[in-house]
Amino acid sequence: MNKTFCIVIMLAVQSVVFSQVSFGISGGYATNGFGAHASYNYDLNDSGYFQINLLATDNKDKKETLDVPYRTIGLNAAYFYNLFKSYNNRFVTSIGAGASGGYEIINNGNNILENGSVIVGNSSIVYGGVIGSEIKYYLSDTVALLGVHNTNLYVNSDLGVASFYMGLGIKFYIK
Repeated sequence: MNKTFCIVIMLAVQSVVFSQVSFGISGGYATNGFGAHASYNYDLNDSGYFQINLLATDNKDKKETLDVPYRTIGLNAAYFYNLFKSYNNRFVTSIGAGASGGYEIINNGNNILENGSVIVGNSSIVYGGVIGSEIKYYLSDTVALLGVHNTNLYVNSDLGVASFYMGLGIKFYIK
């Protein structure tokens, strides 16, 4: 029992010591608006990493002649798999999926639009899943250019199921 426990502890310490941590930030297009994306990444091994990211968007939901403004602030947790790496590891493409939760603010909390129309939906907590992809081009061992795509699939949103984001940014590696 003691021997098994020691082996498990040694393997866990090894994975923490040899893993990399990185932070990324990007800005770009969201569904009929714009957004910002910040991420914390923990490399589990050479083929994948765990990511926690914060996504804030400012959007408009276009309904016939009306534009309904809304904002989302979401926290996503996902596993990303490195789908493709160039022979020298300077270019990496990853895909991922995970869970998403956040808050959706419709028309700044007002239930009446500028033209007098009444909004039936309310600002609320939203939850669901997230699918995404990242493209990284390494400038050095610690800095990479970053392309990000996230599609949040909110199952309880009053405005629709999917929220799209695509942006460009930079990623910094700590260790």
